[in-house]
Amino acid sequence: MNHNTTTKVLDLQKKTKAELEDLVNAYAKKHGPPKSHYDGAKNTLFGWTEDGKGVWVLPTTKANFERFEGIARSRSDLGHDAHSHREIMRLAGAEFFADWRDSDRARAVKEAKPRR
Repeated sequence: MNHNTTTKVLDLQKKTKAELEDLVNAYAKKHGPPKSHYDGAKNTLFGWTEDGKGVWVLPTTKANFERFEGIARSRSDLGHDAHSHREIMRLAGAEFFADWRDSDRARAVKEAKPRR
């Protein structure tokens, strides 16, 4: 095994927007487009309305999750019920969909086939 090989690391901060887009396009051409399927249950917090028709959707990026947890800790006036959960999500920047079918993430969960 040769341990003397080096890997070239690109300094992306010095690239222009056009150069970055070219890199992304070249990668997509070589490897194909990103997968369009999204596993919403694994990467998203949901706050379903009581009637089940609407949903608050918060992608669980590190920043979103930390903001959600910070609000939950600092707002002791909010309880631990579903309404409070949705309010925390709203404050954390979640997006509301009056019809869950309008959210790709909610559809990925609701329309997923059960695992056997």
